[in-house]
Amino acid sequence: MRVWSLMVLFFGFFALTMTAEADVLSLERAVHLAMERAPAFQAERARRAAAKEDVLLARAWLLPYVKASATFQHLEQKYRYAHPLAIPLRTRLNYNQGTMSIQLIQPLFRLDRWAAWKQGMVADEAAATALQLARQALILEVADRYSEVLVARIELSALQRKRDAMKRSFEMVDARLHSGLATRPEQLEAESRARLAQAEWLEAKQHWEIAQARLESLIGHQHPPFPEELPEIAPPEAGQDWSELAREKALGVRLARLQYEIAEREVQRSLGQALPSVDLVAGISRDRTTDGLFGAGATRKDEMIGIQVEVPIYAGGGTWAQLRKSKKQRIESSFRLLDAQREAVLAAREAVMDMTSAQARKHALHEAVLAAESAKHAALVSFNAGLSTIVTVLDAESRLADARRAWAQAKRAELMARLRLEASIGRLDIDALPLRRQ
Repeated sequence: MRVWSLMVLFFGFFALTMTAEADVLSLERAVHLAMERAPAFQAERARRAAAKEDVLLARAWLLPYVKASATFQHLEQKYRYAHPLAIPLRTRLNYNQGTMSIQLIQPLFRLDRWAAWKQGMVADEAAATALQLARQALILEVADRYSEVLVARIELSALQRKRDAMKRSFEMVDARLHSGLATRPEQLEAESRARLAQAEWLEAKQHWEIAQARLESLIGHQHPPFPEELPEIAPPEAGQDWSELAREKALGVRLARLQYEIAEREVQRSLGQALPSVDLVAGISRDRTTDGLFGAGATRKDEMIGIQVEVPIYAGGGTWAQLRKSKKQRIESSFRLLDAQREAVLAAREAVMDMTSAQARKHALHEAVLAAESAKHAALVSFNAGLSTIVTVLDAESRLADARRAWAQAKRAELMARLRLEASIGRLDIDALPLRRQ
């Protein structure tokens, strides 16, 4: 019976531990929540869905379309002949007339509509790329706010330990002063350090609360538990030419390239408006009247099929002005493509340099934290042995807190540089975050 009780307690503790770990807010989960709730990203999704309809709209103008019309009117006509007629005809008519027609039109040659359809397909791809770009921007924003929260909590924890240490030191110096083992200046120094540590802790607490609010504005009004440390990143692939990859695969470059293609199709569409158009036209019409000149109504039925050609001759110069405008917009798009490539290469180079610098700084600061912990312990032992003053202990506590805060900031800088590097070549996505998997 006792064995079964122990097993139940063990599995209950295991299930509770797993539930607590599952409830910890990871970076991936934070991004998922933001994508479900961020209004700006939802607007980009709606814009992407609307762009799909542009392709269907443009294609519709290339397919056959049918139009029907019907009219009904009451007519009253009066005739006056210049000369007497051999056959007397009526001079006054009062009758009803009804007309119905249906017409099918199949465009045969419409360069402007063909170019508009191709332009719509490219615009659809551009909208998809813009959504990916917004997705990357949201991931970077969430990662920035998420890491800010974790760093703020690490700083708050470090300053809390510093505050508690300063408070204990002040109490210890105060007790030693009453025992005649410390001086009044030492007491004032310890009290000043304790008050400053309290102020720093209050400021860090405010920063922690603000960082939480900034993250919750993206992922929803929640207060989830956070992990103890920043997520560890996976190292980038060695031997990669990041600048060349950014020049070819950056989403900004891809979007600029598609914008240039849209401008190219706009030139074709403007040219097509100046060219003749050819349509196949077929139709049926029925015209019925209740009266006529000969005293009887009539019904006329027409059936037709043929080729209809329209040639634009003069439109006030607007057609050629539009063509010239579209050509100039194409030139503008080509320069914007070059600028996007330049920006992508620069972003990749900056990300590589930032990551390299942050990695070196992180390793150095990790050693500094270990050294500061040893120095604090040595200073405390020396002070207890009466070989140093309380100022040495307080300085060691301050250096340790500062080293821990700087180490956390360096880890955050490394994380963000790594994510920006992936974004610079268009590979940053929620399912491919460059994090170490446990």
